[in-house]
Amino acid sequence: PARKITREEAAAIIDRFLKYMGVNTDGNEISDDRSDIGAWARQHVANVVSIGIMSMDNGDFRAKENITKDECGEIINKLADMLDKN
Repeated sequence: PARKITREEAAAIIDRFLKYMGVNTDGNEISDDRSDIGAWARQHVANVVSIGIMSMDNGDFRAKENITKDECGEIINKLADMLDKN
Protein backbone atom coordinates (compact mmCIF):
# COMPACT_ATOMS: atom_id res chain seq x y z
CA PRO A 1 0.00 0.00 0.00
CA ALA A 2 2.94 2.38 0.40
CA ARG A 3 4.16 1.95 -3.18
CA LYS A 4 3.25 4.68 -5.64
CA ILE A 5 1.24 3.59 -8.65
CA THR A 6 1.91 4.34 -12.28
CA ARG A 7 -0.40 6.18 -14.61
CA GLU A 8 -1.21 2.93 -16.44
CA GLU A 9 -2.11 1.24 -13.14
CA ALA A 10 -4.33 4.19 -12.26
CA ALA A 11 -6.02 3.95 -15.66
CA ALA A 12 -6.83 0.29 -15.05
CA ILE A 13 -8.27 1.01 -11.60
CA ILE A 14 -10.39 3.90 -12.87
CA ASP A 15 -11.65 2.00 -15.92
CA ARG A 16 -12.67 -0.98 -13.80
CA PHE A 17 -14.39 1.31 -11.29
CA LEU A 18 -16.37 3.06 -14.02
CA LYS A 19 -17.43 -0.25 -15.55
CA TYR A 20 -18.54 -1.39 -12.08
CA MET A 21 -20.61 1.81 -11.80
CA GLY A 22 -22.25 1.04 -15.16
CA VAL A 23 -20.46 3.69 -17.22
CA ASN A 24 -19.63 2.74 -20.80
CA THR A 25 -15.93 3.49 -21.22
CA ASP A 26 -15.18 1.70 -24.48
CA GLY A 27 -12.63 3.83 -26.28
CA ASN A 28 -10.13 3.53 -29.05
CA GLU A 29 -7.71 6.41 -28.50
CA ILE A 30 -4.16 5.18 -27.92
CA SER A 31 -1.27 7.52 -27.37
CA ASP A 32 1.81 7.89 -29.56
CA ASP A 33 3.89 6.14 -26.88
CA ARG A 34 1.74 3.01 -26.87
CA SER A 35 4.85 0.83 -26.88
CA ASP A 36 5.50 2.12 -23.34
CA ILE A 37 2.03 1.06 -22.21
CA GLY A 38 1.87 -2.51 -20.96
CA ALA A 39 -0.23 -4.81 -23.12
CA TRP A 40 -2.46 -5.51 -20.12
CA ALA A 41 -3.21 -1.77 -19.70
CA ARG A 42 -3.64 -0.58 -23.31
CA GLN A 43 -7.41 -0.87 -23.44
CA HIS A 44 -7.81 0.68 -19.99
CA VAL A 45 -5.66 3.63 -21.06
CA ALA A 46 -7.62 3.98 -24.31
CA ASN A 47 -10.88 3.98 -22.39
CA VAL A 48 -10.03 6.59 -19.77
CA VAL A 49 -8.31 8.87 -22.28
CA SER A 50 -11.18 8.70 -24.79
CA ILE A 51 -13.75 9.76 -22.18
CA GLY A 52 -11.52 12.52 -20.84
CA ILE A 53 -10.80 11.19 -17.35
CA MET A 54 -7.05 11.07 -17.94
CA SER A 55 -5.06 13.03 -20.49
CA MET A 56 -1.93 12.89 -22.54
CA ASP A 57 0.88 15.43 -22.91
CA ASN A 58 1.64 16.10 -26.57
CA GLY A 59 0.45 12.62 -27.55
CA ASP A 60 2.31 10.85 -24.75
CA PHE A 61 0.50 9.09 -21.91
CA ARG A 62 3.62 8.65 -19.74
CA ALA A 63 2.38 5.22 -18.66
CA LYS A 64 5.34 4.24 -16.49
CA GLU A 65 5.48 7.54 -14.57
CA ASN A 66 3.91 7.66 -11.13
CA ILE A 67 0.58 9.43 -10.96
CA THR A 68 0.81 12.71 -9.03
CA LYS A 69 -1.41 14.05 -6.26
CA ASP A 70 -2.52 16.86 -8.56
CA GLU A 71 -3.53 14.39 -11.26
CA CYS A 72 -5.46 12.35 -8.69
CA GLY A 73 -7.33 15.46 -7.59
CA GLU A 74 -8.27 16.31 -11.17
CA ILE A 75 -9.38 12.74 -11.82
CA ILE A 76 -11.54 12.65 -8.70
CA ASN A 77 -13.26 15.90 -9.73
CA LYS A 78 -13.90 14.56 -13.24
CA LEU A 79 -15.24 11.28 -11.84
CA ALA A 80 -17.56 13.11 -9.45
CA ASP A 81 -18.92 15.26 -12.28
CA MET A 82 -19.37 12.24 -14.54
CA LEU A 83 -21.13 10.16 -11.91
CA ASP A 84 -23.41 13.06 -10.94
CA LYS A 85 -24.64 13.20 -14.54
CA ASN A 86 -25.41 9.45 -14.67
